[in-house]
Amino acid sequence: MNGWQTVATFETSFEARLLQGLLIENDIEAIVTDEEIVNMLPGSVYSVGGVKVRVREQDMERALTVLNAPLE
Repeated sequence: MNGWQTVATFETSFEARLLQGLLIENDIEAIVTDEEIVNMLPGSVYSVGGVKVRVREQDMERALTVLNAPLE
């Protein structure tokens, strides 16, 4: 996907969806990729590189700030 970068990868779609929700709450558009293949074939998580959370290139710095912020 041109214009999108992976901000984080996870072993489960649950974790990826949590981060996606957090990013969306902070007005950062985020999508989850490779979720279906990992859910259908759990052993494939390592061969596909995990479930990915991706953001637009211009939002990457903000997304990393949200990802690395301490939990309140």
